[in-house]
Amino acid sequence: MEHHGRPKLTCPVRIKLFFGGVQSNQDIDNLAKSCLDALNGIAFEDDRQVVELVARKASGRTPRTAITITEVRP
Repeated sequence: MEHHGRPKLTCPVRIKLFFGGVQSNQDIDNLAKSCLDALNGIAFEDDRQVVELVARKASGRTPRTAITITEVRP
């Protein structure tokens, strides 16, 4: 993020995740956890900043993962 001119977020954040093309038996909480772990220290300082999490999965679609991160202002 910093390499592309965007500093890590330091405020509370909302994360929206979409997993396309996943198997129906994959646990959505495990998919979400792997994304949060990957973003931790890169997009935001710590995953404790996540105050809202929305995750959706769909099988039978083109495999893809979409992640939207939004600052939550008081």
